[in-house]
Amino acid sequence: MSGDAHMHENTPYQDDLAMKTETVLTEDSQQQKQEPCADLELCRSQLKEWQNRFFYLSADFENYKKRVYTDRIAQTQATQAELLRKLLPVIDGIERAMAMESDTAAAPHGERAVMTASNNNAVMEGVRMVYQTFQTFLRENGVEEIPTTGQFNPELHEALSNVADQDYASGAIVQVLQKGYTLKGILLRPALVNVAQ
Repeated sequence: MSGDAHMHENTPYQDDLAMKTETVLTEDSQQQKQEPCADLELCRSQLKEWQNRFFYLSADFENYKKRVYTDRIAQTQATQAELLRKLLPVIDGIERAMAMESDTAAAPHGERAVMTASNNNAVMEGVRMVYQTFQTFLRENGVEEIPTTGQFNPELHEALSNVADQDYASGAIVQVLQKGYTLKGILLRPALVNVAQ
């Protein structure tokens, strides 16, 4: 038994080796326990970084979409404004024709044009209908006539001349020579006016 017991006793070398082995195994075990934690922290850090990148990219994309939408609206309005600007002389012509009809009706009988009164009335009624239809079209498309009562506004009116008129305060609009129009707040053309000195 004593021989068997002696065989199980460790030599100092074996004890030292066992201790070193146990230390290495313990360190390996601790390192294995620490490495998943370190990897987890790294993964969390990377996840946070990717989330931040995603949020920034998402915000940039939303801003881009808003810019594109705003640019598209502006482009549409510019195109619409150009079209309507070209149509405005039509309404000017109609208004001049209606003004001439009023002048003809007020003229003495002998000075009237060859046209009979009934023909003249029929033509003018047709012109009025076209005028009203066109006015409706303009309103439905956001075109508004610039007000020309009151004071001159250089952002909306263009003064062709200054007029000495005691009936008006200085800077007041005396006469409208051509109507002005806006499209949804955008100036299509200014109103041409004469202004009191």
